[in-house]
Parts: sequence; C-alpha cells; structure tokens
Amino acid sequence: MRKLSIFIILFFCLLTVRAQQVSLQDVANRTYRAEGIRGIKPMLDGEHYTQMSADGKKIIQYSFKTGKETGTIFDVNTARDCSIKSFDDYIMSPDEKLILIQTETKPIYRRSFTANYYIFNVKNNKMEPLSENGPQQVPLFSPDGNQIAFVRDNNIYLVKLLFGNSASQVTKDGKFNEVLNGIPDWVYEEEFGFNRAFDFSADSQMLAYIRFDESQVPMYSFPLYKGMVPALEKFSTYPGEYEYKYPMPGIDNSKVTVHTFDIKSKVTRKMDLPLDADSYIPRIKFTDDENALAIMTLNRHQNRFDLYFANPRSTLCKLMVRDEAPQYIKEEAYSNIVFYPKNFVVMSEKDGYNHLYLYTSGGNLVKQITKGNFEVKDFLGWDEATNTFYFESNEGSPLRTAIYKVDGKGKKTKLSKQEGTHKAIFSNNMKYYINTYSNINTPPVITLNDNNGKELLKCVNQYIEQWNLEEGFKKYVNEECTFCGSLVDRIVPGRIRDPQEVARLEEENHYADPLTDVGEVFGLWVIEGDEKLNDVLPFKKAGLIDKVFVTPDMSPYKKRKVRILNGAHTGFVLGAYLAGQNIVRDCMHDEVIKGFMNKMLYDEVIPTLTLDKNDLLNFAQAVSDRFNNPFVDHELMSISLNSTSKWKERVMPSFLGYIDKHHALPKCITTSFAFYIQFYRGYELTDAGLVAKRPAGNTYTISDDRDILEFYYNHKDDSVKDLVHAVCTNTSFWGQDLTQIAGFEDAVVQTLTEIEEKGTYEVMKECL
Repeated sequence: MRKLSIFIILFFCLLTVRAQQVSLQDVANRTYRAEGIRGIKPMLDGEHYTQMSADGKKIIQYSFKTGKETGTIFDVNTARDCSIKSFDDYIMSPDEKLILIQTETKPIYRRSFTANYYIFNVKNNKMEPLSENGPQQVPLFSPDGNQIAFVRDNNIYLVKLLFGNSASQVTKDGKFNEVLNGIPDWVYEEEFGFNRAFDFSADSQMLAYIRFDESQVPMYSFPLYKGMVPALEKFSTYPGEYEYKYPMPGIDNSKVTVHTFDIKSKVTRKMDLPLDADSYIPRIKFTDDENALAIMTLNRHQNRFDLYFANPRSTLCKLMVRDEAPQYIKEEAYSNIVFYPKNFVVMSEKDGYNHLYLYTSGGNLVKQITKGNFEVKDFLGWDEATNTFYFESNEGSPLRTAIYKVDGKGKKTKLSKQEGTHKAIFSNNMKYYINTYSNINTPPVITLNDNNGKELLKCVNQYIEQWNLEEGFKKYVNEECTFCGSLVDRIVPGRIRDPQEVARLEEENHYADPLTDVGEVFGLWVIEGDEKLNDVLPFKKAGLIDKVFVTPDMSPYKKRKVRILNGAHTGFVLGAYLAGQNIVRDCMHDEVIKGFMNKMLYDEVIPTLTLDKNDLLNFAQAVSDRFNNPFVDHELMSISLNSTSKWKERVMPSFLGYIDKHHALPKCITTSFAFYIQFYRGYELTDAGLVAKRPAGNTYTISDDRDILEFYYNHKDDSVKDLVHAVCTNTSFWGQDLTQIAGFEDAVVQTLTEIEEKGTYEVMKECL
C-alpha cells in the first residue's frame, strides 16, 4: 500500500512537471520556485520597510500601508565612489543614516561567511570600505551608530566612525582551529543556530563576547572534490582535504568563557559565570540596561536553561530565570528572548506546551502570556502602548500555523483567517504586518495587514466588486488614495439633556436634530500618515496646523492623551464621587480635589513621560481648563464606566513608570487605587450592575464587565486586608500580581482603612 501511494504521488508530480515543461535544471538553479517577498527590513518610523532589488543593485523603500515603492535609498549606479556592480545584502545603522553594503560573500559553514563590506552614507550618497585588510565577518553597529565591530581571522576589531574610521584590534589570541573570539565554533553554529557571539552595551561603551577555546578538541577531516558546489578546480585531478575541530559524542567541546571590553579604558574582563566545564553558552545579549549583560547557558544534557544578568564591569553574575525540561530545552527558549526597557519575554514548556512568559527586568515573573493545548512557534512582538502581544502558533493543528494577538486581559484574537501556514513580519510600531500564507492547494499569497487583522484596502475593494463599480474607480482607490489612521482628542459628554436648550436650538436652527450633542471647544485631530499630506490637505492653509495635522507616528499624542487627560479622569473621579461631587466642573472648583488631581499629574504622571516637558505641562494646564468648561456637565458616573480596565490602561503605566524611576510608591496614584476599590464595594448584584451606597446614603450602580462585578460581589463581606489582597492578586484585572510590588499592598490596606474612618475627601487632603 505504501509503495502504491508513493507511485501515485510521483505519477502526479511527473504529470505536473510535464504540463508545465519544467526541467531538472530549472529546479536545480531555482528557476522553478514559488514567488515571494524576501529580505524585508522594517524601518524605524514603523511606516516603511526596505528591500534589496532583484538584480542586487538597489535598496528600495516601500510603504507598509500600501506596499508601494516610496523611494530608492541606495543605488550602485548613482552612489559616489562606488566600485561594485551589485551586492549581496545590507545592514542599516540604528539611526538609518549609514548602511553596510555586503559584497563578495563566501560561505564557511551553514550560517557563517566572510564578505567585503562598504560603509554607505545615506546623506552624502558616498561609499567607502569598512576595512582595507581583508574580508570581515558579522559586522555590527553600536547602538549610537558611531562604531562598528567585526571579526577577522578569529579576532574582534573595532572601527570608530567619528575618528576617520580608525580600526583597532580588541582581541589578539584568535587562531584557526584553536581560539575563536566573537564567532562560534562549528558545533555552536550548527547546533545552536547563530553566527555572531558578541554585542554592544546599550550606551555603546562596552563590548561583550564569547571566547571559544577549541585547542583540545580532536581534529576531523573530509575530502574535497572538484564536483562540489561551487566547483573546486584545483582538485580536478586529486582530491583535497579539509580539517576542522569536531567533537564526537562523549568528547570534550570547546571551553567557553564570556568577556567584556571597556572601549574607553581598553580593559578586558572575564565574567564570573558559574558554568560547569562541559556546559554551553548558546547566546549573549546586552539588555536595555548597559549594566546588565544577558548570558544564556545550557547544561551538557541541554535539559536545564539558565539566564544570568552579568555586570560587565564588576563581572558578577545573577541568576534571573531557570527553566528545566524532562527531555531538552528547545532553541526558542534562548533564541526568542526579547528584552524591553522594563521587561523581557521568554518561551518555556514549563506547563507542557511552548508558551510565552513575561518577566520584569528584575527577574520576577509577571504572568504567563499564552495558555492552552498548543505551541507558540514564534514571538512576533509586544506593543507596550496597548499591552498587546503578537505571536504565531499551531493552535488547532500541528500541521497549520496562524497569527494571533493577546491583550492584557488574556483575550486572544486570531488575525489570520485562512487555514494553512502563516508567517508574519511586523512593522517596528506593531501597526502593520506582511503575511505570507499558503496551503496544499494555494501557493504563497502575500498580504498587507493592520494589527487588527484587517487587510488594508480589502474591504473597500470588496465593496467595489459587490457594487460593480468601474475598473477606473478601483484603480484610483488602489493607486491614488491614501488610507490613514487618526486620533481625536475632544470631550463629548453626550446629547443635550435640557429640554429647554433643545427647543431653543431647534428654533434657532429651524430644524429638529435628535443627534445633537455637547462638545467642548477644544479639539485636536491627529492624522497618521506621510507628512507631505500637510501640504495636500487644507488644514495648514486654513491656519489649523496646531489643531489638525499629519504625523508619521501618532503614538506620542495618544500616550499624552491617555496618560494625562484620561488618566486624570480615572485617577480622581471615583474618589470625588464618593466625596459627594457629581460633575467634573464642580470638582475643579474644589481646591482639595483639584489639588489632588494636579499633584498626581504634575508630580507623578508627567515625570514618567518622555515627550517634550513644556508640551506636557501646557497640555496638563489645558486639561484643567477643559475640565472647568462652564458649558459641559460631564457626570462622574459616566466617566466611571469600566473603571477596572481604564485604571489599568490609563493609570497603571504611570504608576509603574514612577516606581521604576524613583524606587518608591507614588502617593496620589496609590491612593487612587484605594478609591477604585472603595467605589466597587457593592452589596447587591442586578442585571443593571453592582449596586453600592455613597457615604451620603444614596445608591449608585457600578457598570463594568460582568466577571468583574461578580468578583467584587463575591468579596463583598471580605475584610479590608482580604479584599485588597484578592484585588491585587487578580492577574486577569492587571496582567500581573500587584502584591509583588514592594509595599503596595500594605499601603492600599492602610489607605482603604483610612477611607473607611475619615472618608475620601480627608484622605485626598492628606495627599496634598
């Protein structure tokens, strides 16, 4: 039966090949292959990516949003002092002002190669060699873009671009088949899948590297023939021989050590790493903290993984994460670790499946990001602004993959729709991704998508087809139109509730409009797109550029609005309502409540933001004025809707940012959290929500997700201490266990106790 099946498969393959007139040579030289999009490199702005042209002569810039070509960054035909006819690959500097052009690539092993590199200056369109003394390996820009490190002949070299591209030798003991600095030996390259073993610190002041001593590893040899690819003409008559270090099972591997090099003082240090003699170091990588070098180790059996943070100057190493497996640790555990300013994400099979875990930079587990009977195949990125994680998994079938996102509450959304295999490349701001999809019946299909899984232009084109619109209109939409995201900052409390005012407006306007609502005079409309649109749209000419404008990235404006305006609302309104206030404007006439809000904004929120300080202060001042609008009756109960998620998204980032910066609890924000708990202390659960009572005696109904209301109802009889503990440890609310924040739980217990004794108003007053 098996032989018959194989015969049938081969028969149909032959029929297919014959029908398409494909020769064996077509397959060998890759003429017959699936078309795709390769070599995509996202750019800093999050809106564009670059790609090498098919002929290897240009670096072309494309739009993530449209997929259209937007410019040429490098061209061998127009670059000054360019002597090459084509190139093999390129590396962008961190600020994208310089490009390393890779030429004359010669493979060594599966992943290693040498090449001649040139430095291309984007601004002056000029090329110059990286080094004059022979080919280089694995060049790397420093984070500030002012240095390039590379390996030649098993030694690390450093080129300082601000000093006339002067090169200096960092290590001097490198020797073929004996010592390798900054590049792995054959075993490491083959088994652990990497070709560079050095990294720059975040401040560009240090180099860290792995040193491989293979001098005691036995030699292995294999014959070389002319008929190899590429052909080796010198062995046309007699075969040659290649020798290299290869440890058989049970034989000692290379001795590995981790070293740092202080670029300014030129001091080299060996890290004090507690490593067994036969253990491995499959990766090193500097974190965003220049004083924390991540060193990843495996025992010889490869069933225990340790992540250490080493101080590059003191050499001390601290164990941050240990992961053990019954069989072996997958490569993803160390190859997919991603470091962020305050956190890092790792993969682990600790629950039986390969999943993502979020840790603080101090090594504390925040939460398990993904859960379920499936494997995460690739971690695609974390949008910190929205606390959304993107990943590829095989949920549903080990034969298929799909693209997913999961939010801070653990809600998972499948972004890719078709059944098959999916591979995604995200933009730097996680707004867009290029998806490659295929299945047994479908050759690779490449689509542009936004981070909600909606294929850009797809809906519009579907309606064009559905409504049988002319081809010219379709061409106009797809080739001439630009689709933009936007942000609107304007307080709109809702419809007009005063019947007399409604009647007056209807008489004044001579018609009745049931959709008339109230909105403040202040308004800001941010359009995300190419800044050239400022000259196309009429807002600039109309003098509205400070209120309506186009920017490549609207996230700073979104963060400003969420953290200051929305954060102020969420931070004080619950306490203010319990203190007897009903609308925002009246709160601004109370010196205690207004003072509490301002202290929280100016002392605890704004210092955590990295935007222009004057801009932040002006925006905060405008917020106070907007809240005091005499024509807008913005009810506190209206703002209280879904306060759990609002506190997490609007206030929590400022709370954590303050702790990270000052190593202390922010008093007002901590008090705000206590106000939130007190506000949610209801006594009756109805279809309308959770009923609670104000200190004055009147009742109010809390509106939030049903599971949140049920949680508080189930804890209605708890003591203050038990209630606070239950709330703080509810990771589904906050995405982490808040009791792990030193002193926070005790502070909330104390504040909530004081609220019961004195009331929210007096507690506010004590914060001033």
